[in-house]
Amino acid sequence: MSFTIIDANKKAPILEYEPVPTFKTSVEQQRYWEREKQRWMEGYNGLPGTFYYAVQQAWVKNRVSGVVARYEARESGLLIHEFVKNQRARKRMGGIVKGRGVGLSTEFGILCNYFMRNHPGSTSIVTSKDIQGISTIFSDKILPCYYNIESEVRPTEIKKSESQKECYLRVAVPSLQNGEVVVSNSEIYCRETSERPSSATNLSGKGAIFGCYDEFPLHKRRREVLKSSIECYRNQTTKELDGFLLWGGTVEEELSGADLIGFRDMVNDSSLWDCDILFLPFWQQMYLENGRPDRERAEKWWDGEFEKLSKATDKSLLTAFIRNNPRSLDDIFETTDGDRWESDVTQLIKEQKKIIINSKPERTVGNFMNYDNNVSFVPEKGTPFVVLEQPKPNVAYYEVIDGVATGTDSGGEKGSSVAGLIVKGFDSDGGSYKPVAMYFERPKTVETSYISLTNMAIYYNRYEGLKGIMAEANATGTSLFLFSFRSPI
Repeated sequence: MSFTIIDANKKAPILEYEPVPTFKTSVEQQRYWEREKQRWMEGYNGLPGTFYYAVQQAWVKNRVSGVVARYEARESGLLIHEFVKNQRARKRMGGIVKGRGVGLSTEFGILCNYFMRNHPGSTSIVTSKDIQGISTIFSDKILPCYYNIESEVRPTEIKKSESQKECYLRVAVPSLQNGEVVVSNSEIYCRETSERPSSATNLSGKGAIFGCYDEFPLHKRRREVLKSSIECYRNQTTKELDGFLLWGGTVEEELSGADLIGFRDMVNDSSLWDCDILFLPFWQQMYLENGRPDRERAEKWWDGEFEKLSKATDKSLLTAFIRNNPRSLDDIFETTDGDRWESDVTQLIKEQKKIIINSKPERTVGNFMNYDNNVSFVPEKGTPFVVLEQPKPNVAYYEVIDGVATGTDSGGEKGSSVAGLIVKGFDSDGGSYKPVAMYFERPKTVETSYISLTNMAIYYNRYEGLKGIMAEANATGTSLFLFSFRSPI
């Protein structure tokens, strides 16, 4: 007696390729391809038609070995194709932000072939961050997929050209219309847009049914490209999307703080121009079994790498790791604080924040009492003042303020609160550059908040250590330095 051992923990394949059968008759062959085309358009077993097409027809060039092999179904690919299906049904564009290794440019190449093959007469537009990017996606993603489509259903090549600024493929696609076979030409344009963003829409009056903008977070003129091309995908009568625009990529370490803030703003504003965002975290491409990732194992790896790189003197290593392996969009956007700070300084600030949080200093709630310009701190429950450390000699202190325009007397109970921090500089005893006192409340009047802030400043100037007061100090820049002094106030 023989036994088959079944591993109950083994993950089942998402979808496997089914070879084209051997046909006995031409009628049998015709029916098979009619069924396949229906699945490409309508989907199969709850899976998107584009995904089914990819598994059955797409071939992929390995970027390391150069070997061209059949596409394998992965969870990340399924998520991308489900996103495309849903966005097309909603007549909205899509943006994908991902960790490295997901294979988005491969999916773009497959989608270009899908629309070219299954929407006769269609035009697809592809662009990337630079000239090299469009050349690679054309030669390594689009063409291997096209040339390996089953011969019975592969469109006939009419023209192919490759130049420095543009790559182009035109094919003849037959279709049955009103009982007659009609041949229409479908086209794919891969164009450079970093120098001329408008080239994405220069199609001599043609509308695009599909556009894919690869490595888009790194595109220096991404907003201009979007602004100039959005209308290309709209029906100019109804203003609804007739075509579909999909952009995406990894936010790599080469992106400057200013560029990353610009990209963040574009993502935050995406819903205003009929676009939704799909985020694919780092673990989607890790420790795959039948195309499905092992998230738990991947997260353990991430924690270990993060701990190791956190100890590096060069903080850019940690920034690069986080951007290439993000757990969330916040992970990416927190790697910058804008033009004010370099990325390594930002990382030092974040580490200092962790030290402060983990140190759990003793908190004393109380009041700053002013008697003839002599200020003392008196412990008292229920006040808006907290002292973490008493003033010391030979230590510099700074007061930073986020003020308000109104208090409860003039602006109501609900409104902004005033915030004040006393932050110390270098301290030979340890704990340098930490807050030592805090004030936070919705004041009765603006004037009373200024009195409270002044009392804090006087108290920490006990040893003539207060170096200045800054208003509206924040991480994004533009602090207004009000005045600087030694003693007295």
